[in-house]
Amino acid sequence: MNIDHNEFKNKELIVRKTIVSFLEKLFTFLEYDISHERIKDVLYDDKGYETKSEEFIKDVYDAYVYLLRNSSNPFTSKLLNRFFFIYFGELIDDNVAKRIVTNYFDYLNKPILESAVDFHIDVYKIGDSFKEKDRIIISLILFNVFLVRNGIPTIKMSVVELKEYKKCLEDYLLNSKINLYNFFFQLFSTHKFLDCNYYKNLKDISLK
Repeated sequence: MNIDHNEFKNKELIVRKTIVSFLEKLFTFLEYDISHERIKDVLYDDKGYETKSEEFIKDVYDAYVYLLRNSSNPFTSKLLNRFFFIYFGELIDDNVAKRIVTNYFDYLNKPILESAVDFHIDVYKIGDSFKEKDRIIISLILFNVFLVRNGIPTIKMSVVELKEYKKCLEDYLLNSKINLYNFFFQLFSTHKFLDCNYYKNLKDISLK
């Protein structure tokens, strides 16, 4: 089971609307108190955050975009530690980044979709010192980062799909991997990706 890399040669890998929607649905699923309008204000219009939840989603967005904008650079513990510092606002144990990087290279030159799934589960497990919500957010961010680094566009999920994802995640952790593989395969089969020329005249994503 895998996806055809050639299908995405003329597709946009990074689309700001997809990034924001991915985070909005994820934060809704995880029951953070932040409205659609405020997410637009904070992430699109740069109006400034007013609550802890708004501050956090801005930090997560900035951390996520940092990794995506560095997709053509080497995947190193230094890069990941910067991501974690933006995400958490403080330094964390350097061994976390080192373990994630080591695992990442184990999946190179293997079927992309299954490798992305397995890698993001590794990230989830390595982050066992994080809060559960952070483990889910960070592992899914790195799922998308893995895709982009392998020439595949990022994906997003609806709240309903995230509920199904969570069940499949639990199955995987109990050594039943096929449900999670099937979930993502189905997601890619139905997801619409934008052609490269769609955003050619639009401003590139920015941390500003």
